[in-house]
Formats: sequence, structure tokens, C-alpha cells
Amino acid sequence: MPGSVVAAAIDGIRQVVMVATGMDTRAFRLPIPANATVFELDEAPVLAEKQTVLDRQHATPRCRRIAVPVDLATDSWPEVLISQGFDRASRAVFVAEGLSMYLDEDENARLLDHLGALAAPASCLGIDMVSHDYLESPAVAPFFDLARSRGVYWRFGTNDPETFLAAHGWRAAVTDIFVVGRRFGRWPPPVSPRRSRRGPNA
Repeated sequence: MPGSVVAAAIDGIRQVVMVATGMDTRAFRLPIPANATVFELDEAPVLAEKQTVLDRQHATPRCRRIAVPVDLATDSWPEVLISQGFDRASRAVFVAEGLSMYLDEDENARLLDHLGALAAPASCLGIDMVSHDYLESPAVAPFFDLARSRGVYWRFGTNDPETFLAAHGWRAAVTDIFVVGRRFGRWPPPVSPRRSRRGPNA
């Protein structure tokens, strides 16, 4: 995912939209041009806590950074983003990382539709999705039981992200997390082909 933002910047894109940014620090640690703008979308308390941490570290972004407090569960957040200077006529790279699994299918569909409406031609999106098989796997059931006991629910997975994204206007090039992990030296075992791990209904 970091490579997609850098590649977009190299390609001339000057708008980066971090959807549910959390404590992400791409605006500070990636070689993003000074004339680019990173819009960080999240709930107001999250952005406030993040700013406290950044101020404590005297952190300085590499580019223009705009924190945009929004509730992504509403349909009004795109207008808030635009009011903060986002230009719908210019290309953008959108990053929605660590989010899709916490939304249900309809919420994911609505998010993709909103992003598509904001995206000028030749914009791009980086998003991660887990497989439906993973959500149903007995091997990870104890993890999900523990998460649910703490009020955390994983609601969505798909074995065919290409089709799901295409239904909402996005042409996908899917990369398996294990392939990415191996590229960065974090997944030493050999990587089996993605389709061999998909269920019979994939």
C-alpha cells in the first residue's frame, strides 16, 4: 500500500485521501511532494488524539496535510471533504486500509460508490479485503470470539474482490497479502497461488 501512494505521486497525482486514517503517518514518512495534499478522514476524537501524539513528537508533514473530521457511516462526508479543498476534477489516490472488514456488505458498497463519485478519471484506490473463507475458518474462530467479546466485529469478506469492486466502478488488480509480505521479507514460507486457497464457490 505505501508503494501505491508513492507511485501515484511519481505519476503526478497530488491528492491523497486517507479513509479512516487512524494513526497513519504517510504524510510524514513517505516521499510525497511538498505541493501534494493529504486529506486524513476519521472521527474527530481519533484525529484529536493523533494530533496530540504528533505535537508531542514535534512532527512535521512532508506535504500539505488536512485533517477532516467526519462520520464515514453517513452519506454527507464527501461534501465535507470537498469543503476542505478536495478537487473532484483532479486525480486522487484513495487509501482505505484496515476498514472493509469492519463494515457490512452494503456499507462497503456505499463507500466504494462514494469514492467512485469523488474520483476523477485515472484516480486509483488502495483497499484491503479479507476472504470470506478466512472469516469462516475454524482456525481463526477463537480470534473472532475474543474480538466479539470486546465489541469488535469483522462483518465482511469476499473470495472475489475483483467482481465486488467492478460492481461499484473500480477495476481491480488484486495482490495477495502473502505476496506483499514476502516482498518485504515478512513471509518466508513459499506462497501458494491465490486461487488454490479459494473455496469451491469462489
